[in-house]
Amino acid sequence: MIKPILATAVLAVSMASTATTQDINYQNPQSWGGTCKTGKSQSPIDINGTEAAHTYALQLHYNVTALDLVNTGSGLQQTYQAGSMMKVGMKSYELKHINFHTPSEHTIMGKKFPAALHFVHTDQSGNVAIIGAMVETGTENAAAKELLASLPANKGDSRKNARTQINARDLMPHNKSYYRYMGSLTTPPCSEGVNWYLLKTPIQMSAGQLQALEGVMKMNARPVQSRNYRLIVDTNSQ
Repeated sequence: MIKPILATAVLAVSMASTATTQDINYQNPQSWGGTCKTGKSQSPIDINGTEAAHTYALQLHYNVTALDLVNTGSGLQQTYQAGSMMKVGMKSYELKHINFHTPSEHTIMGKKFPAALHFVHTDQSGNVAIIGAMVETGTENAAAKELLASLPANKGDSRKNARTQINARDLMPHNKSYYRYMGSLTTPPCSEGVNWYLLKTPIQMSAGQLQALEGVMKMNARPVQSRNYRLIVDTNSQ
């Protein structure tokens, strides 16, 4: 069994949140400065040339949360109420928010998906762990139906409804096997030391649901970055 790799940088919760509340130029990502330009462990990457290993399963202890969806100008973000935890081995992280991207940012053996969901977690020291779920075109996603109804169309718009309950676990596949590597936030400031867990099994959304997302977000995916010889672990855990 491989030992979990600890994050190489401490990232404050506010940093992970701030990255989604600013105008981001997806038409010219080469203009992003700082670590986005100089970092050597950037995300997203293409998942290929993996190393198989049996490692820790993702233990998800999520509560339901009220609908709290905001259009940040660079995407959609669902804030998650405190108390929902992910445990990997001896490490525990709290779910902070869910971000939506169209199309997917990561690719798997060169394949890009119509959309992806990023479940952003932090631990008590501010280290970031993100679960990525790819989305493919298929049947209507019942768990996402309320979330995707009447999406906030303009920057700063939001939808809040305490009676509409969201469960992040329902937005993930049953099989939680994953690819794992060390990377970065995919939006400025592109801080590194992020633990990425990319679920191997995609979820499905209908063509209409995907069109609704694309209609609001347009294209908000950073291009694939150089892998720079980083290890990608292909797990056999469930």
